[in-house]
Amino acid sequence: MLTLLHLADVHFDTIYAGRTLDLRRRLREAQQTAFKRAVDRAIEEPVDAVLIAGDLFDAERLSITTEIALLDQLRRLEAASIPVVYATGDHDPGPARGRAASIDWPANVHLVRSAEPRTIPLTNNDGARIGQVVAVGHPRAQVSENLAIRFPDTEADVPTVGLLHAHVEDADGAEAHDRYAPCTVADLQRAGYDYWALGHVHRGQQIDSELSAYYAGNLQGRNPGETGVKGGLLVRISPNGLPDVTVQPFAPIRWHTLVLDDLAHVASVDALGTAIEDAFQAVYKQALTTEWMVRARLRGACPMAETLHDERERRALAKQLTARLNVLDVELVPDMLTPPVAVAPHEEEPHLAGEVLALIEEARTDDDRLNDLAERVTWAHPGHATPAARRAYLRTLLTGLDREALARLLVDAG
Repeated sequence: MLTLLHLADVHFDTIYAGRTLDLRRRLREAQQTAFKRAVDRAIEEPVDAVLIAGDLFDAERLSITTEIALLDQLRRLEAASIPVVYATGDHDPGPARGRAASIDWPANVHLVRSAEPRTIPLTNNDGARIGQVVAVGHPRAQVSENLAIRFPDTEADVPTVGLLHAHVEDADGAEAHDRYAPCTVADLQRAGYDYWALGHVHRGQQIDSELSAYYAGNLQGRNPGETGVKGGLLVRISPNGLPDVTVQPFAPIRWHTLVLDDLAHVASVDALGTAIEDAFQAVYKQALTTEWMVRARLRGACPMAETLHDERERRALAKQLTARLNVLDVELVPDMLTPPVAVAPHEEEPHLAGEVLALIEEARTDDDRLNDLAERVTWAHPGHATPAARRAYLRTLLTGLDREALARLLVDAG
């Protein structure tokens, strides 16, 4: 049995721009805590190797405190005779003067920072070979070539594991990440490896049911888009080459997004607070020992819409809710939040409000009109690459616009 701990996308010393000084400190500490928990688990198992699939650092600058903490944990693995195979990614590339290359790594760390495949044999306590890791690193920050096709076909009589930081097409959530070292599922299947330890996409997943290739996801969530359990993967590969993969939660802080879209009767601060608290409690009970970063998306018709669109008022309420929920932070997002007005009585009426509603409905349902609007916009997000995706996005912007426009017209008319 070959046992591995697969980690990726730690992103040590993320800046956490826009957060308070105290919150930035707490989030950076959480990254170190998560890594220590991973090392604890590796020693407890014990594993035959720890694999790090790139982006160990968020950028070239690394604080002295973080470097000391990182090396302390790696030396714990060294003392336990557990090797570490670390392949660089796009955030921590491997040029000779880069950050990854400049650290004095413990002897148990195999740093792979070249685009040329390197094979690291794994042995048991008796020195017998029980597996091997074939790894490729990012030699520079923006690698556009397919690194997966560089991996040699396996001919070993022991389990072979590929270690790579790459953008696998069609992986869930891949569109949210830069297209560095792009490859396909077929590229990975070709080599015939028993397991692929991948990094780059922060959503943990098996990328194809017919292939033992996994993204571990990032070790600790870093923003509201990185919700749910975060940690690493414990991989046990049996002699017949079939891996058993289990999620290992290591992150001490969890991000969660609440969506509240039944706010038509919420007309006070206390009522809104109660609605958010009730929604959060169901999630909170799933992980009582976890600290939380909460984002509440507020949608639909609400009597408090005007107040909640005011940034100052929203921040004051969020601060109150942070204390009420006993969490690290609450962010309120008025997402398609509109005043509670009835649209139906004004549709198809021979007045300004009726005409405005007709124009909005036409824009929402007419593909040609949406295509015309899309041509006037500069699209940068990879998820908006096709005309269909652009139309879908524009339709989301039009959601609730009928109520918003009608409310403003009625106020002006009154």
